[in-house]
Amino acid sequence: MQPKRTYFTIFLGSLFLLIIFTCQTLPELDGPLNVSKGTVYGKAQETDKQEIEALFQKMVQAVLNKNLLEISNDIHPKQGIWVDLKAQWTKEEFVNSFGEVDNYFEIYFYSTTKLRQKKKNDSSWSVRDILILSKGIRIDYYFDSKDECELDILFEANQELEGDLANPIFRKQGGRWYIYRLF
Repeated sequence: MQPKRTYFTIFLGSLFLLIIFTCQTLPELDGPLNVSKGTVYGKAQETDKQEIEALFQKMVQAVLNKNLLEISNDIHPKQGIWVDLKAQWTKEEFVNSFGEVDNYFEIYFYSTTKLRQKKKNDSSWSVRDILILSKGIRIDYYFDSKDECELDILFEANQELEGDLANPIFRKQGGRWYIYRLF
């Protein structure tokens, strides 16, 4: 009877190690995410930088709170928003998407678990978890014109994940800045 117990013990030990090594724990936020200002390229008014930073902070917080609907008033009603590098949505499409079960933002922005299931890839991270893993962000401002600004996002930690996010773009229309492209 001794060999059966030994095999069973080896089996349980192997199963335990397999679970430990294949499961990555998802990051948790332990306080506010630090966002610091970096370099400004191009000409910009101080008020423009402040408005863009406030919009960026709001966008980051909305992702961390798993409530991007909070930024719907910061999307231009006619220009809409680029939700990734390939998809531009109208403001109405953006707002209506939150009524769907397992919507785009639930999968790609909020839930690493759902994203990994959808992509069948254990190395994918949701936007929220990438932000948390960054341990803090520095933003460089690139003013392409007086009415458009792209933010380059630089991480304090896990810099290899920086390329997994698109650089947000902001556009000024009618004297007000709007979010034009998400992460």
